[in-house]
Amino acid sequence: MQSKIFVCSKKEILKKKYINIWVEQWKDEIIVFLDRKDKIKVFSSICPHFGGEIIFDEITNELKCKWHNWRFCVDTGKCLTHKIIGRLKSYDFEIKPGILKKYSAETVDNDIYAILQENNE
Repeated sequence: MQSKIFVCSKKEILKKKYINIWVEQWKDEIIVFLDRKDKIKVFSSICPHFGGEIIFDEITNELKCKWHNWRFCVDTGKCLTHKIIGRLKSYDFEIKPGILKKYSAETVDNDIYAILQENNE
């Protein structure tokens, strides 16, 4: 089963390069952007490190966290900058450089829709 929501028009994404939007029904903020190949991509825009906002860096063609500059692959959402070696002191939260949640994108009559698959992790 899938859930599809309207995100923005293609004209809007061409003008702004990326858009962050809260999706109430998914309880997630997503980022919609065009990569260097002009392919529409959609990911969660909440950094798995500490919850910072993810933005698209057009120059490096990477996603990055505005808070701590962690960088993520635009194809997989995998963290590119931090590998945790050894153990950190344990607190009430977990620092885990995981991957960003990835969504599918669909364009219909120049409108962009994000699609959540039920088994998306």
